[in-house]
Amino acid sequence: MFRKIKRGDYQEATKLLGKSWKSRRYKNPMDYISKGHNIEIVEDQFFVFEGIKGEMVGIISVVLYEGGVAELRDLVIDDKYRGLGYSTQMLERAIDYCNSNKMRKIYGYVRYQDEGLLKSLGFHVEGVLKNHFVDGEDLLILSKFLK
Repeated sequence: MFRKIKRGDYQEATKLLGKSWKSRRYKNPMDYISKGHNIEIVEDQFFVFEGIKGEMVGIISVVLYEGGVAELRDLVIDDKYRGLGYSTQMLERAIDYCNSNKMRKIYGYVRYQDEGLLKSLGFHVEGVLKNHFVDGEDLLILSKFLK
């Protein structure tokens, strides 16, 4: 049988999870069991990048996790500003933000055609997710250590 966890399962599940986490930094498996994976998220923040006249050029999201890992998400540039270097500038600011929050590693998912941008900033390919969000669209996992 496969079923959703019930409150009565928490104690036993906590013991199992605790054994598995001997090498991890998580402090309270019960919180994890009862509240879910979102407790790993320290901060989930969108940023706006503005042009000289204050117009919105693009957005990016940075998710900070326990353990000093950050995820870059949702980098989107308005079509009329593409090819002008704004993606690079936004990523540099996002990396600065991760450094200021003492993150040790950053990662992100990108399509093959976008990997060059992250590689130019020192990211390396860690893996491939086949047909991840959409059938026929593979994503690369790229990461960079900050410390």
